[in-house]
Amino acid sequence: MLSEIDLVLGNIEAERQARREAATANFGPRGFGHVHDRSRVVEVEAAAIRDAAHRVLDGETLSSVVQDWNRQGLRSTTGGPWRVNALSALLIQPRLAGLHADRGGPLVERFPPILDRATHERLVALRSSRSMHRRPPRRSLLNGLLRCGRCGGSLHFLYRSEANQYYRCPAPAAGGCSGVIVKARFAEETVRNAVVARVDSAEFLEMARGTFEPVQEVSVEIRGIISEIHGDLDRLKELAVLWGERQITRTEWQQARSDIARRLSSNEGRLRVVDSAKVVLSIAGTGDALAQRWATMTEDQRRSIIRAVLDHMVVEPVGGTGGKFRPERMCPVWRAV
Repeated sequence: MLSEIDLVLGNIEAERQARREAATANFGPRGFGHVHDRSRVVEVEAAAIRDAAHRVLDGETLSSVVQDWNRQGLRSTTGGPWRVNALSALLIQPRLAGLHADRGGPLVERFPPILDRATHERLVALRSSRSMHRRPPRRSLLNGLLRCGRCGGSLHFLYRSEANQYYRCPAPAAGGCSGVIVKARFAEETVRNAVVARVDSAEFLEMARGTFEPVQEVSVEIRGIISEIHGDLDRLKELAVLWGERQITRTEWQQARSDIARRLSSNEGRLRVVDSAKVVLSIAGTGDALAQRWATMTEDQRRSIIRAVLDHMVVEPVGGTGGKFRPERMCPVWRAV
């Protein structure tokens, strides 16, 4: 995590450099992460960009990253706070991969890169699929991960006040049985403890060692998936042109569009699997460190770790304990790595 003083000093140096070069540079306003003429990177800003890129590709929301940047005191090149749209636009800029196109020409390597080409391509693909900048629905840490031990339905999050938050099985009219309720604080603490113990278990370490490919091979797989996504996005555009020119019927357009959409959904799922694999490899055997860092993580970071390890948690009814919470009520079903 960047210290506040490093951020402040980095911003000051970047702005001084920008003012010195403003009279001669022809790139317009300074781009965040580079000095004004883009001949050098601003290391403090570049480190923040790399961190943001990895977090977004690991499933964290742009909103979470923006809140973190603003909380650290990181500012845009205009001196204002960061907004989701601004960060979304920043992360797909070709210059972050050292690329530039003169007057609409092909992209060529011209600047010192902040991100590698593969990371840049993944960010562009994520933005193109509209997964990156879609505002997520309001959710809780364990949303979709808790199951009713009586009927098997999903528990829903219930907020009454800061001190009274619960997960409960909905009423029969909503597909549940109303038979299970658990306080959110107890459920989330139990899941945290279970995940921390799980990543140090012999079974998890063995699966992590035996199942995943080396990082280099994973990178090759990612490039292939991204290439397929780009190809299908281009096909969607071509399809729209054909329909607009009345070369195909609406029925033909809908059928072809449906086939392409299924492939896109499948490839986005494959990317999520690769991302989950990377999370697992990074946390295997790190239970103590994970427990110490948990309180300082964002909710998105915690959720990414939980979902990489846990398939779901079955919550049994209270039973004859007078309402007192027992961790044994919650039975984990671990994800097959």
